[in-house]
Amino acid sequence: MAAPGASGSAGAGNANADGASETWELVSKATDEELKRRRSPILFAACTGDFILTGSCRPMVQLWRLGEGEITHHGTLKSIAAPTCIECAQDQNQVAISAQNGQILLFDLREQQRAATILPSTMAQATTVCFVGDSHRLATGGCSGKLCLWDLRRPHTVEVEIPPYLDLNGAAKEENGEVGRPSNPSNPSKRRREGSTEPPETPEVSHRISSLCASHDGQLIACGRDSGYVALLRLQTLQWVTGDVEAHMKGGTVRSLSFDQRSRFLLSGGDDSNVCLMDAGHWSSQGRKPCVERFLAHRKRVTSLKVSPDLREQLAVSTSWDGLVKLWDYRTQRLLCSFDEHVPSPVTALAFAPVDGRFFVTTGGDAKLALFARR
Repeated sequence: MAAPGASGSAGAGNANADGASETWELVSKATDEELKRRRSPILFAACTGDFILTGSCRPMVQLWRLGEGEITHHGTLKSIAAPTCIECAQDQNQVAISAQNGQILLFDLREQQRAATILPSTMAQATTVCFVGDSHRLATGGCSGKLCLWDLRRPHTVEVEIPPYLDLNGAAKEENGEVGRPSNPSNPSKRRREGSTEPPETPEVSHRISSLCASHDGQLIACGRDSGYVALLRLQTLQWVTGDVEAHMKGGTVRSLSFDQRSRFLLSGGDDSNVCLMDAGHWSSQGRKPCVERFLAHRKRVTSLKVSPDLREQLAVSTSWDGLVKLWDYRTQRLLCSFDEHVPSPVTALAFAPVDGRFFVTTGGDAKLALFARR
């Protein structure tokens, strides 16, 4: 693909004091007209070097071609049910889609007319997916809380199925050996009745996997849960590194995870409106839970978070239900600039250009795609 140019509708972000928005600009927008007529949002997005893939409540994935600063509709990948996640492999040809019926579909963009390979849903109900390493492996997760690894050279076989970090009683076990994790105290079903002599109930914690991300060196998989906790798995040993870490407070779902290009730092975004930073390299090598650095990134929940593939910078982009797209120096937690192209609609998804991060695309509740590129 040619780098996005200055053609299309351009717009500048709201700069902070150092004028950092001069680095990025809006270069093009496109609309899914059918979704606009239905007043339905675009919910998911993924990106290769040549295509943007978007998903909604319809049982299909739309293909959009990237040209000279323009986004044009290219075609459709038919699904059995509406997608819940779309991921592209490092080779930029393979696409994995998890669907609402729990099935996983594999497409090859070089053969778009060919029917998808369907991984058997009876083996693992999946709501989120990610490719691992050289794209021969796929990680999937869902309501069961189990992480499944698939060898795509044998696509109808689960390589391994890994349950959450549990003790013998089936409750989540912390590093110090205590059983259970804090539940939401506002849930009346979990409160002990005043004056009751009955023992308190064991807190129920959702282990449902809400987001997945593999490190770029192919050594680690990060797993975000509905409970706001983040888990880290060593692929070499297929063992969890310590117990889960509470990243997002008050049980806020972990909506998005992203490793930096050197596979050291792990970032997460969640329903508590925070972005969290963890030293995953130290977490893995030392076997001790990391300190979690949190900062309030948005006024409403974070819907997506991605670290730029460009090794020269410490750039992360976050999107939110508040309608804003924000660019951050994630090490200093400094806001570089923000864009409001989707306001008043929420921003639902984000995808970076693979390899060099020279552009990124956002989607929203307005059924629009917005393409941003460096000046």
